[in-house]
Amino acid sequence: MRPQEFMATRAIGMAALALVMAGATARADDGKTSINREVKSDGSSSVNVSSTPGWLDGASYGVDMSLAAQPSTTVQPAKPLPWTQPDSSSAAAWAKVNVPTNTDVLPWSQTTVEMRVDPTQNQGKVGTTFSRDMKVTDHMTASVNDSYSMVRNSDNASVVETGKSLSLKLDDFGTTFSVGATNTVGDKAWLPSASAEQKLIGPLSVTTSVADTGSEINKSITAGFKSKW
Repeated sequence: MRPQEFMATRAIGMAALALVMAGATARADDGKTSINREVKSDGSSSVNVSSTPGWLDGASYGVDMSLAAQPSTTVQPAKPLPWTQPDSSSAAAWAKVNVPTNTDVLPWSQTTVEMRVDPTQNQGKVGTTFSRDMKVTDHMTASVNDSYSMVRNSDNASVVETGKSLSLKLDDFGTTFSVGATNTVGDKAWLPSASAEQKLIGPLSVTTSVADTGSEINKSITAGFKSKW
């Protein structure tokens, strides 16, 4: 088994264990567990599991899993052999809690503290997000987010990241536009991103995104099928 496969298998195994624990905890304390799955047009999929414990208001925890598409078994000229391609599946566990916010004093309506661990990347993250939802019209909602986090990477180096985003949701059309930017302390440049999601029929949706990674511009158009249990 290649190292990448071992890490992905270990991560998914941890995710499955967390899912079982989440379900057991939910039954024990009258909490609620939900599972969301999205299947993309390229064959890859994502599964998000979240649970809210009944004994702590505003708290939740869960696992985010990204499952790579099944590789092709066809050997093609001038391309790597299918079985030599690394497995890009991953999983990360997280926990967060909403802190009571005084809206009379602060401009934010919600403060969230979150911890996230990604064993496939040997990365840990602790951060705080300040957010506010505003009703622009009867059919339009705007959301503003301001986040600050400390990320510890596999080389034991810690960096502080800042993120700002604004999203606009058109309720009648099922359309959401989002723009944002991130910055790492010490870097002068902010890395912008933009996306648009359009709901089609039922659980079908299409998302277009553009993001500056600092070294290149990533552009993508994905179609997805979302389901919830």
